[in-house]
Amino acid sequence: MSREDFHECMEERFERAHDLVYYGDPYEAIKELDELEEKELEKKDILKISILREKIAIKLGKFKKTIKQLEKLETHPLVTQNPDLRLEIITNRARALLKIGQVDSALLELKRALEDLVEISCSRTKQLLEAEILFGLGLVYYIAREWNQSVNHLEESLRLHKDIGKENRTGPALNILGIVYMMQGNLERALDYFHECLMISERIDASGGVSTALNNIAEVHRLRGDLPFALHYFEQGLELNKMQGRKIKQSVSLMNIASVMADLGKPDEALELYKEATSLAEECHDPQKTAFSLYEMTILAIENNWKEKAIKYLDKLKKLAEEYDMQDIISQASLASAIMLKQSSRIVDHARSQEMLERIIRDEKTIYERKIYAMFHLCDLLLLELKVSQSSEVLKEIIEIVSKLKRLAHEQNAYPTLLKAKIIEAKIHLIELKPELAKTTLEKAREIAENHGLTKYIDIIREEEKVVDNQMSRWTLLKSNDATLEERIRLANIDDAVTMMLRRQLVDMADMETEDPVMLLIIAVERGLSVYTKKFIPEDKTNEMVVGAFITAINSFLQESLEVSGIVERIKHSDYTLIMKQVEGLLFCYMFKGDSYSSTQKLNTFIEFLKRYQQIWQYLVTASKELDKDSIQILEQKTNSVFTGVGA
Repeated sequence: MSREDFHECMEERFERAHDLVYYGDPYEAIKELDELEEKELEKKDILKISILREKIAIKLGKFKKTIKQLEKLETHPLVTQNPDLRLEIITNRARALLKIGQVDSALLELKRALEDLVEISCSRTKQLLEAEILFGLGLVYYIAREWNQSVNHLEESLRLHKDIGKENRTGPALNILGIVYMMQGNLERALDYFHECLMISERIDASGGVSTALNNIAEVHRLRGDLPFALHYFEQGLELNKMQGRKIKQSVSLMNIASVMADLGKPDEALELYKEATSLAEECHDPQKTAFSLYEMTILAIENNWKEKAIKYLDKLKKLAEEYDMQDIISQASLASAIMLKQSSRIVDHARSQEMLERIIRDEKTIYERKIYAMFHLCDLLLLELKVSQSSEVLKEIIEIVSKLKRLAHEQNAYPTLLKAKIIEAKIHLIELKPELAKTTLEKAREIAENHGLTKYIDIIREEEKVVDNQMSRWTLLKSNDATLEERIRLANIDDAVTMMLRRQLVDMADMETEDPVMLLIIAVERGLSVYTKKFIPEDKTNEMVVGAFITAINSFLQESLEVSGIVERIKHSDYTLIMKQVEGLLFCYMFKGDSYSSTQKLNTFIEFLKRYQQIWQYLVTASKELDKDSIQILEQKTNSVFTGVGA
């Protein structure tokens, strides 16, 4: 092999290692670098590997040690001679600073790196470094929750990576963009970004990226209230991480699954999963993941009145906060301590809890989600005081907190938080003897939930609307009689509303019922021909009478609804259900036995997937040529994965 060929081969291996780091496969990247270092390398290549190893160390949670190592590397003679190496070091140091909560310092480092790009003479190297720096800035602004700035920098990073043929590097930016849109309530756009990341990760065989994308897709479904579907994707991610032996990602997957199980009212199962996640995080010496799992276990134990367990997990969390001077861990320990004190029956403990919660809320370093959670708990604490004192001043404090929650939610486009605040606001309007305003507030909340696909909130709000309607005459009477604050608080039942906003289980257990798939049919509407059929059960076990009835229903639908697109039609026959949806000239028909909460979501997700694979979609629409074997395999795998969970 010539020297040029050898160097090109080394560059490819180095790029592969870089991609693996990008997509969260640090251990695979280490293997690549170990093999590279066995070769006869130039001094600059050895230094590049050292810098990349520090980037891997950041992925593995070794932040402070990495900062020191990078500072040492920056003084290396070759670094002073090569500005591209120096800028890589600065970019990595900014990432490490961001991880330990020094957002301002990270921002300054990246801005300095952006200014120093003028020192780079090679156009391609300059563009690649600029794309890296812009991604770093997008990440900083994401952490700071400055969404517009984050989106602008991340999209520019995407554009540059694509311009220089580095589309493989776009996955992390796509994921962050998806998270930004998810947190703003734009769930469809978030899914688009996550699916694009998933496809890129699968194409370059970056299983870490696949796992991350699956988790994020699951999170979108959890936000929608599609808990069985969220569980399906989280479990796919867990299996993949197990296959790859990535313990820290297994830990994250287990925590996600545990959270869903807690949402579904299965706290014992959730606790066992959290324990397993904690053990893996400890084994990997990752204090942040360990702390997060302990925090979740503490909250779960408090919610379920497991006092001894709550004390045990909180003590472990506090020790971790003392051992590691990390703001995030300290904040989690403080919040868990405040919530623990809030459960006490002693007034003095309530006062301490209130003081701690107010301090957490005031602290600028407290992350948004934790601050919101603290505000809801403070609201709950003040309600206890209101019921005892009947003080209008305490009611004013609660109104101020709810107003602040709404303002923060509006600023961040955080629709789940906004809906929770509006439900409590409606209760406050009732206490103020303004039932019509309460009704209007709930109507607006339901519209927001419907517009953003937040299905788990829609039913809750509808129930609240029914209660207000049924009690309208009683509120009118209370208003005319100038009722006491005590009477109003009792009828409004506001404390139950706040408690519901704090607890995990917002979906009825009946929602976990699953269907038995029977058949999937895709029909080209204009031609009236089936272009794809999938039978999930053997012919001899199929209820021919039911199938015949449904085929008649499909034919009727084709004759009468040719102009209808996007509407889901649902037909029941005995224990069987047929759902149909027409999209761009195709009629998708899914038949199953039993009841199902997620059948429509499954069909929608299957359609979304097909539309992203243009070759398959065009074949279904036009049937102009046969599908290749790879496309057929992809179609079969996705059909099984979505509707049965097999092959996921």
